[in-house]
Amino acid sequence: AFANPHTVNGIILVNGATPTDSIWKNGTQGTSDHSAEFLVSSFSGGGGGGGGGGGAGSAPLPVTLLNFIAYNNGTLNRLQWNTASEFNNTGFDIMRSTDGVNYSKIGWIEGGINSTQLRNYIYDDKNISPNTKYYYHLIQIDINGSGTNSETRVIAPSTDLSVHTSVFPNPFNSELNIILSSNNISENTMVEITDICGRIIYNEKVSLKNGTAYINMPTAHLAAGIYLLTLTTNHEVQTLKLVKE
Repeated sequence: AFANPHTVNGIILVNGATPTDSIWKNGTQGTSDHSAEFLVSSFSGGGGGGGGGGGAGSAPLPVTLLNFIAYNNGTLNRLQWNTASEFNNTGFDIMRSTDGVNYSKIGWIEGGINSTQLRNYIYDDKNISPNTKYYYHLIQIDINGSGTNSETRVIAPSTDLSVHTSVFPNPFNSELNIILSSNNISENTMVEITDICGRIIYNEKVSLKNGTAYINMPTAHLAAGIYLLTLTTNHEVQTLKLVKE
């Protein structure tokens, strides 16, 4: 915390060449702005989910998280995320819930400790049951043992979704067709297609005021590989795997 010099509360940070939790380093941003760099040992406030998520903070991850997605891949649920940089990151606890409240740890992925390079992570949850909604989040663990929650991702059976999606052909080649339908005529859906590294290929907000929406997307220019279709509504986020041949 920053201290009020007229009180005995908090910690006074002094200027120095190397940032620590008691020394701040001055820097410049552009031609007129300045920055202060210092280490943060912990975050206060916030709280984790129930079960194994309790006690983790809700402050931003101490890594630069580019994206975090979850989707069903046949007999397993796949979680994918990547980071642009990491600081004191020992790794990630994988947390799962079937009610969105009570979470349990189902896995661990080792992190890069300190890294300034793009890092890609994958975790496959193979212990899943049909017609079950699953909630997932990550807890990023610092070298001091403290943890920070990511956002939550949901994989739901198609019968639970407010917007139903039909994609064809898949695998695709020169074009991709997407049909969205919903009984809720006020439902608006953000449609986004990204490559496996999280780069946005297509992004559009679609209105379902007539109950359906149709998207035809030329795809001959796309490189062969795996893409992800993410649909975001007021009620849910769903992700589908696409394959370009």
